[in-house]
Amino acid sequence: MSLDMFGHIDDTFATVTVTRTTTEPGGYVDGVYIPGNETITTHRYVNIQPVSDREINSLQGGGERIEDARNLYINDGTTTNLTPSDKFEFLGQVWKSIKADNRYWHNKCRVTVVRVDQ
Repeated sequence: MSLDMFGHIDDTFATVTVTRTTTEPGGYVDGVYIPGNETITTHRYVNIQPVSDREINSLQGGGERIEDARNLYINDGTTTNLTPSDKFEFLGQVWKSIKADNRYWHNKCRVTVVRVDQ
């Protein structure tokens, strides 16, 4: 039996629509690099939550400057094809995924994203 988050979504949990862009790996054809195709997916039931202080400390260990990090809870059940190179767009900004918990037996997915500097 999978965990179903639809019973927990009501007016208290504000959800937003998030656009996810997945880029397939490219390859070489006759010595010329051809970039992969981009696939755009829209998730309609996404809850945005702040990241805890402990998570921020562990994210900053990689030496990359992190200004803003969020946890996305995607509740539409279509998250089995998430990749670490996915880009998300919401709140008028572009975000990149850092880590994801998308176990196939859940109907939800938790993705930690950081804002991409413009």
